[in-house]
Amino acid sequence: MAEPKKQNSPFHWLGLLKWSIEQHSSDLPPSEWKPMKEEDKAWLREVMDTMVRDDAQEMKLILKTVGDLFLVASKDDRADSKDPTQCEVEEGLESDKDERGQELLEELEDIVCQIDAAVNFVKLKGLECLSELLRSSQIPPLTRGAAAGVMATLSQNNPPVQEAMLQAGYMVLFSDLLQEEGLEESVKLRAFGALSSLVRSHAEAESAFSATEGPELLKILLRGASVRFKRKVLFFTKALLGTGAEPAPPARVEAFWEVVGALAGLLVTEDDLELRENALQLLVNLGQQGLKERLYAAYGAALDEARGVFAANPPPEPENAQRQEQLWKALDDLS
Repeated sequence: MAEPKKQNSPFHWLGLLKWSIEQHSSDLPPSEWKPMKEEDKAWLREVMDTMVRDDAQEMKLILKTVGDLFLVASKDDRADSKDPTQCEVEEGLESDKDERGQELLEELEDIVCQIDAAVNFVKLKGLECLSELLRSSQIPPLTRGAAAGVMATLSQNNPPVQEAMLQAGYMVLFSDLLQEEGLEESVKLRAFGALSSLVRSHAEAESAFSATEGPELLKILLRGASVRFKRKVLFFTKALLGTGAEPAPPARVEAFWEVVGALAGLLVTEDDLELRENALQLLVNLGQQGLKERLYAAYGAALDEARGVFAANPPPEPENAQRQEQLWKALDDLS
């Protein structure tokens, strides 16, 4: 089976330059310089071919290799350069394939972090292959998580890819993954990253997420989630609910109001510094949008308790305590 080529180090180019310089003898006048021998030209072409990556061919090869590891039913179709991704999940997968699948998908992620390569990947119908890996609980966790990581990288700040994913229904796929029973949190974290990249900074996706089951999903995720997961949910919610300078649409704030309450509660229940600061910043952002009175009407008891917790047990580092104090003061100073 053909394997994707490894990315070559820039130092290889320096070695090639050094070799080229060594082939030129400064002792000879230009009149005595000779053309390269054919075998030297062939060798140089071979070196150049191995050092210049064709991203499209590399992506196709990775998809085919991953497909041969985990997917069946249409291997002949995957071999077709026009569409290498028609596939179904193989049954009875061997767990020792997991690390290899992860390695291949991480190589793919290195390629699609370039915006143009990500768009080309969608044109190659690569999303279909990744979605099959994500949908099946038979796919081992390292590979499944890596597939979600590729999805996140593909769509991050890339409107054409976000649009393609939105129209193909991947928001539902990621939401289903996040609620799958027994799925490792490491995979769910990467699935949440894919959902966040798909939704953020894409007006239609943000509206669709807010108007459907998105807010309820975030409330579910916050129940019993790890601190790391709560940080990600909080960051995502902050991005959706805007700032004083760029306020969120009123309908979106309304849709996420109970999520805001759950996040405000973290000021009481969590002692993680990053969580507390970002929860406070979220409240300040909403207060700057003219919602301070409503915040205190709905969640005043929790905020008063949180203020008492901060007064009794401020962060031990002076700079951290000062930042939180400044955020509380910013909230108080809002009209």
